[in-house]
Amino acid sequence: MKRCLASIIPVILLSGCVSTSDLTGSTGTSNSPLYTNLQQHNLDGAISFAQTESGFDPEKKSVDDQLWAMQAGLLYRMKGDFASSTNYFDMIEDVMYSEDTENVLESGGEQIGSMLTNDTFLDYEQTLYDAVMVNTYKAINFEALGDIANARVEWNRSDDRQRRAAEFFAKQINKSKEELENQKDDEDAEASDIDKSVASANDLLAQQGIDMSGWKAYDGYVNPFSTFMHGLFFLRHANDAADIEKAIDSFERVVALTGSLAAKDTLDYAKSLRANPTAQNDYLWVIIENGEATQKEAFEINLPLYLVSSNINYAGVALPKLKEREETLGVFSVNDIQATSVADMDRIIQADFKDKFPLILTREITRTAIKTVAQKQINDHNPLLGLAAGFVQGLSTEADTRSWSLLPKNFQAVMLPRPADGRVKIAAEHLTTPLEVELTEPNAGVVYVKAMNPLVTPTIHLM
Repeated sequence: MKRCLASIIPVILLSGCVSTSDLTGSTGTSNSPLYTNLQQHNLDGAISFAQTESGFDPEKKSVDDQLWAMQAGLLYRMKGDFASSTNYFDMIEDVMYSEDTENVLESGGEQIGSMLTNDTFLDYEQTLYDAVMVNTYKAINFEALGDIANARVEWNRSDDRQRRAAEFFAKQINKSKEELENQKDDEDAEASDIDKSVASANDLLAQQGIDMSGWKAYDGYVNPFSTFMHGLFFLRHANDAADIEKAIDSFERVVALTGSLAAKDTLDYAKSLRANPTAQNDYLWVIIENGEATQKEAFEINLPLYLVSSNINYAGVALPKLKEREETLGVFSVNDIQATSVADMDRIIQADFKDKFPLILTREITRTAIKTVAQKQINDHNPLLGLAAGFVQGLSTEADTRSWSLLPKNFQAVMLPRPADGRVKIAAEHLTTPLEVELTEPNAGVVYVKAMNPLVTPTIHLM
């Protein structure tokens, strides 16, 4: 098997399939064009950049890069162009479906390519929280556009996805494990060598302070923010008692998951409407997307590779790790009422990463072992080519750090009586100037704020 690999891999490695960082772009670094535009208050420039990176085809109404399309969809939301945002999220769902139904030949070709290069060779595969947030944003967009019928449909889809989250996540993990097993050699000894390398890697990672033991998903892999907004929709747009019961069920779930005061207050109010589901609503909710979600960054580590020769070879592997971004704005308040968290997006991302990391680690060790064996055999026959193969191997060592970087760090909320003067003051610990909002729309019941950091202008929308 390894003689076969040695004859095939050098041809591919030396043909230029080394690194795809130029193809994936940077979605999260502060000096990327995306963030440079945002910090210069150039939202249109950020949208244009994300649109280009997404490979948007206006004639086919399609995108090539799902991740950048998600960035574009969220940027359009920030601008208040909810129709364009929804169009992007629709195209994203088409890509998600295409990825989910990708045939075996296409998937196998991608997997082989990634084993010879790195995970960035693969198409971006959406996470569970990506899919939930796409549904959530679409539903909020429809509500903001006054399209209550389609909002209702989208919220039902979102709730269904949430209720099946644990089952969906288990299937994804099992699928990844099966793919990983198919990539290993059939020889038991080689599989055992990989397992020994993984065990050694875990010890080295612990020594470097990489500890994921405290990361835990919300029960059932639920995103409490989506559940809270689902409840708020059916509370505000209730047609009958059944809608109120849907709202109550959602708020009870959020209270159980987070203990949020905003969820408790809204739950109490929802229960008071059981006798009169369509009563006049005199309350206002302020929803705040606060900060920037934790991001992936690359690091390299020398790991022992237990190869079939029984010799231990140390090789550098590139792996992703999570890095939390600072809480730059802090806790918000609305008309001097302190906001409370309804969901911690960092926690959701961390739990997802923790479950997937063993597979990422095993795949990286497997591909490094394949490359190392191939390089050794090339070197035995031709030292000059072996040197070149080693150089190419170094270039192709790259971690996949792609993620939906525009998601917030956490979601905060406040429920308060609708101000008689129609004015709302939104402040935060590290927000230099409070945000002044006038409720110009008489039926507006939600003030939606996205505040990333002190350098990016917060966006505010009523619905």
